[in-house]
Amino acid sequence: SLLSQAESLPPSPPSPPPPPGSFDVLFIGTGVSTGIPKIGCIVRPDPSMPKCHVCHDAMRESSKNRRGNVSILLRFWHKDGRPRHIMVDAGKTMRENCMRFLPQHGVRSLDSLLLTHSHADAIHGLDDIRDFQEQSGVILKHFPPLPVYLNEATFDEVKRRFSYLVPGTGSALEVESKNRSDSGSRFVSRIRWNIISDEEFEVEGCEGLKVRPLPVLHGGSLISLGFEFKSDKQRFVYISDVSHIPSKVLRSLKNSPHPQVLVLDALDEKKHFSHFNLQEAVDAAAEISPRKLLLVGMTCSMGDHEETNRKLIALRPARRCSCDQCAGLPLSVELAHDGQFLDSREWGR
Repeated sequence: SLLSQAESLPPSPPSPPPPPGSFDVLFIGTGVSTGIPKIGCIVRPDPSMPKCHVCHDAMRESSKNRRGNVSILLRFWHKDGRPRHIMVDAGKTMRENCMRFLPQHGVRSLDSLLLTHSHADAIHGLDDIRDFQEQSGVILKHFPPLPVYLNEATFDEVKRRFSYLVPGTGSALEVESKNRSDSGSRFVSRIRWNIISDEEFEVEGCEGLKVRPLPVLHGGSLISLGFEFKSDKQRFVYISDVSHIPSKVLRSLKNSPHPQVLVLDALDEKKHFSHFNLQEAVDAAAEISPRKLLLVGMTCSMGDHEETNRKLIALRPARRCSCDQCAGLPLSVELAHDGQFLDSREWGR
């Protein structure tokens, strides 16, 4: 039979890895700080509350309405053949979503971590970084400390909330790695903190990948960092928590080569103190002029994932750039979802 013939065929050879210097992006989380489903929408402390259909659908593990705290993993294909894994933010839901999505893509370790700001949805998973550095209950002595990149304001908050992770306050760097059953042992993450400014830098071990911090406002005067990632053929701009993009930053993005993909914060359709709404995100993207805009940070009032994306696909707003590359081409806009994977071989499609 046709089926038995198919079963007798040799397996397809594995696809070759992407070329050195390219990178893939995995969305570990795409939701609001509370995560979706929200506790309040499910337990309904006020029985008169209407049923939230988005949150009830998000109770299904496979639902695209199910969203953890915003976070991505960038996989950079190094010329030495070993991919490097760079995570951006480690929030409250990091543990759960790493277990959901990292094994699907063969990710077994982290090589570095970038932090955008000091809110709980960006740093309250820092303690769980230790599980990337454990083997059979032992913190490996030879395991190098994880390089973490953050601004000074975020570091000040980390020192206050996670003093045991910072040198001089009982850090893992000052404690001998031991079996957890040993008396007095401490099972904590080994981290090397790197304070960054607004200057472009290279993540340790990722030669050929440039990272530029993009300081934006995230409600009032709080600075959150977006990041621009650049290699020879790819440009990716990621701004996950923003209420206002300063004119200097916006101007630098408009005057640079257009990113294939732009990721922007968009809580829902209403005006908000500390986050872009949908219209603000679309307006900013029209200025920056990417090939594709992916939205993150949504709450349940943004609506059902599939229904909202159907509306956004029909929207296709005009770009505000008149260069030959952009003239007459509309902007592609979609909500991102947890577990979404952008393959470098299909970048920007």
